[in-house]
Amino acid sequence: MPDSAPLSKGEAVINTAIAAIFDGVRQLVKAELQAAKGDGDPWVSQEDSPLGRREHCKLARIGAFPAWKVGKRWLVRRSELDTYIEAHGAKPKPPEAVPADDPNEPTADAVLHELGLERVGGRR
Repeated sequence: MPDSAPLSKGEAVINTAIAAIFDGVRQLVKAELQAAKGDGDPWVSQEDSPLGRREHCKLARIGAFPAWKVGKRWLVRRSELDTYIEAHGAKPKPPEAVPADDPNEPTADAVLHELGLERVGGRR
């Protein structure tokens, strides 16, 4: 196999630049992987967000904090979310309370009877 021709000055500069870029990317990937291993900072999706599902998605979409869309979920680092809440405040998530039945509340049948009407079919 014949020896390859020596590189021109331009080709040598390009090869040096490519090697530098490759080394920089390798170092960044290595640092990210190491950070991810010992990372105690959990990811928060809209289902677990203290902002509520709609607000979380809206803020992630407009870039209010760093967020990544994975499928139908917007993932945010908990520390980023906490920083945003400290800076801007958060509307607390409303409790999902089920209204209790009031024993003094008249039933649908009682109301219909008072009006002189009768239930036809349907559930009781």
